[in-house]
Amino acid sequence: MHWVKKLSRILKLYYKNILVDPFELLDLIRRYEEALAMYAKGMGYFSVEEYSEIILYYLENGSVESALRASEIAENTYPEQDEILLKKLEVLLELERNEESKILLDRLHSKYFDDIDYLICCAKYHSNLNEHTLAISFCKKALQYEEEESFLYTFIGDEYILWKKPEKAIVYYKLALQTEPRDEYLLDSIIRSWEILGFPEMAIQDIEKHLESQPFFEYAWLCLGDLYMANHQLKEALKAYDFALAISQDNYHAVYQKAICHRIIKNYATSLQLLNELLEIAPEPGIIYSEMASTLIEMENLEAAVFCLENAIEKNPLCIDFYIQLAEVLLTQKKYSTAEECLQQCIGLAADNPEFFRMMADAQHQLGKNKAALRNINQALSLDPDNKDLKIKLLDINISMNSYTAAKDLAIGYITEAKEDASIFWDILARIYTLEEREELALACSEKAKELKNPMEDLKNKLKPEVIEFLEEHLN
Repeated sequence: MHWVKKLSRILKLYYKNILVDPFELLDLIRRYEEALAMYAKGMGYFSVEEYSEIILYYLENGSVESALRASEIAENTYPEQDEILLKKLEVLLELERNEESKILLDRLHSKYFDDIDYLICCAKYHSNLNEHTLAISFCKKALQYEEEESFLYTFIGDEYILWKKPEKAIVYYKLALQTEPRDEYLLDSIIRSWEILGFPEMAIQDIEKHLESQPFFEYAWLCLGDLYMANHQLKEALKAYDFALAISQDNYHAVYQKAICHRIIKNYATSLQLLNELLEIAPEPGIIYSEMASTLIEMENLEAAVFCLENAIEKNPLCIDFYIQLAEVLLTQKKYSTAEECLQQCIGLAADNPEFFRMMADAQHQLGKNKAALRNINQALSLDPDNKDLKIKLLDINISMNSYTAAKDLAIGYITEAKEDASIFWDILARIYTLEEREELALACSEKAKELKNPMEDLKNKLKPEVIEFLEEHLN
């Protein structure tokens, strides 16, 4: 079950029904855990209300097993208290222990059949079983009490997402947003639903409309900026991030995204200045150094890029992406041995990373270590078998080793299974036949490659001039 169904429910119950002082609550938890350490059972000096608070505290903090233990101790202490059983039911539902949940639902039905908490438990039970219609119907029944509307609307929206009906989910997320206008999860859910439907521009419209009534909702400005960036509307993205920064000058995400925007539009100095400002406050400075390197690479200042990436690795030596980025720069500088050494440093992190093995193969191929390069490119292909660039690299290595028969077999296989343009493989096949001095076959393969690259030219040769003229007039 989605975490929001857990956390939203817990928080609402906590603030609505308990309203204890947080320091008193922490003292209660301390006393409970001390007692738990001393006695396995017989902790009857905690009241029913206190046990409820303890159970909800553990749920709120994600300690579901601790919540279950507390509910079982509470049940042993107060075996006739249905309030305790209702709390235990919520815990069992979070653990998706559905058979035990069903037993408790049946036991509590006669007393709680029209209680909002019980109805929500019924909805959660059916959601666990992927019985979306029943889950939604119980939520709608609970809505008649006009309580916890935001949670219930969100629950229904989440259920429609699980049901693969995002168009209906949006309706309920918007209803929830009316009652909780600064809820970040709801905003994310609306965006995600529109993206599933393939209409990110509608997400932009919804957020812009929401900001008309909530102009100081910082997170909404960040989401709007991210959507504009994804839609390649960089000037609009920069404005959105500026609004977020007007609300909070220390917004790390807004500054970082602005730096990326400026790099894309080639305002390199501004991008580097923004990134430099972030270095002191960045939770992961390695990422900042990496982005600085990307900017410097575009500026063709490769030495400075290497310096930044070395700093990135120093800050986070377990991030393989930094090593790969550095190796790519070193390969561009034709420092093949240094690139290989760089990649050797992170070989323990590379088990499932095809890009690592591709880069290692590149370096070793340039160094003439073709057998090692062959092993690494095959490893890369085993991890990413549909990658066209890896297939081309494998062919190149085989050709370098004069393994023409193996290369031909591979190229023909790639042509046969090609799901898109196979012209590059026909070109490589032509190259192999040329090396074998089989000119007629080489020419035939080369002509096939040209035909695939220019299908309209081939079509023109088969059409009358007046038809070609008509097509060009209406297609241009």
